[in-house]
Amino acid sequence: MINNFKVIKSKLFYFLCLIIRKFPFAVKIGFITEYNWNFDDYLFDNSHNDKISKVYIPRNRIDAVQLPAPSFINNKITINSEYEKNEYRLNILWNGQFCFNPFGYITSTNRLLFEESSCYGNTPKSHWFFRKLLPTSVKKIGGRAFMMRGSNNYWHFVTEDLSKIKILEELGQKISDYDHILMSLSRLDFQKEYYELLGYENIYENALSLETSHRLKFDELHFFYPRYQPDFRMYSWVEQIVKKSKKYSALPNTFKKRLFISRSNSRRTFVNEDEIWSYLKSRGFHKVECHRFSIFEQAKLFADAEVIIGIHGAGLTNLLFSSSSASVIEIRNKDHYGSYTASDCYYWLSAYSKLSYNLLLTDCCSNSSFNGRKVVDSNLYLSITELEKTLDMILHNSKFKKQ
Repeated sequence: MINNFKVIKSKLFYFLCLIIRKFPFAVKIGFITEYNWNFDDYLFDNSHNDKISKVYIPRNRIDAVQLPAPSFINNKITINSEYEKNEYRLNILWNGQFCFNPFGYITSTNRLLFEESSCYGNTPKSHWFFRKLLPTSVKKIGGRAFMMRGSNNYWHFVTEDLSKIKILEELGQKISDYDHILMSLSRLDFQKEYYELLGYENIYENALSLETSHRLKFDELHFFYPRYQPDFRMYSWVEQIVKKSKKYSALPNTFKKRLFISRSNSRRTFVNEDEIWSYLKSRGFHKVECHRFSIFEQAKLFADAEVIIGIHGAGLTNLLFSSSSASVIEIRNKDHYGSYTASDCYYWLSAYSKLSYNLLLTDCCSNSSFNGRKVVDSNLYLSITELEKTLDMILHNSKFKKQ
């Protein structure tokens, strides 16, 4: 009953916002009423003004890649295994704004940059900018700002945020060259460990928190265009900086050959995890909650493992440290797919590490309280029979002997 009330309230508010946006005063009270599809569209609309904004394309490119087919999928789905050559784009938005909730970039002409702004949906009007009221106050910061973001999600941080540091350095720049760094100030252990590893332990000194109630306005706002494809060159860079570190080299062999990656204290876990763990424990698996380990310990666990089983989640980011002789079973919601969900991201990492990748698609227990992520973040039910059949197949087809 409570959830139904929330849904009705959300829809009524949405239609109210649509009505208000039709009036001229809408912009004055904090609404964004128009959009540009992307930064190029924005530049084209303002081509008469060569001082408004610009885009810089570094020499570094994202290589085209053809990924090997998964070893096994328990359902007929289309999985994208071919990616064309792409490019890094450093956008420079003059007199632009940034808003955290909802996340998005706003031009000096008061338009949303749709493709560059996080959203869950393939059309601009599905973006939360057009579904809710925005903060009315704009806080003028000035100066040059760089969008680091520093995601609290391990996969986004390792595969997306760290590459920004690398690309800037290849351009002969450093994050410290900017007046302001837009990023999360949560200071999670893995964030601090990676910043220290890269020599950026003082990165927080010029940081501005993303979690602000204001729309922040800068003289120049620099940010990279988001990428939704694998980048093996960056995966290799992250793998090498971790494995060549003294802290990693000092770790002993874990002797844990079979790992069950648990998310028992997170969103998107198993409703029958106790049953799953009881079965996997009998098959010689070790339960691992990745957040309890340092980045070096996580990397070592995955590097030593021969079989890894886990639900779609950030812990599987460590697949990029795995041995090419290993096998992985990823369990994912059968309805988890789409352009903005990065549903295949652990398939990408498995392909990079040359793993035997196996995908089990299963049903979810949808939770409407997650709003736009009620499918992606909801808990899953996994059949033990299905799991046992897949595990037996992997062990039979591999060099590993049953314990």
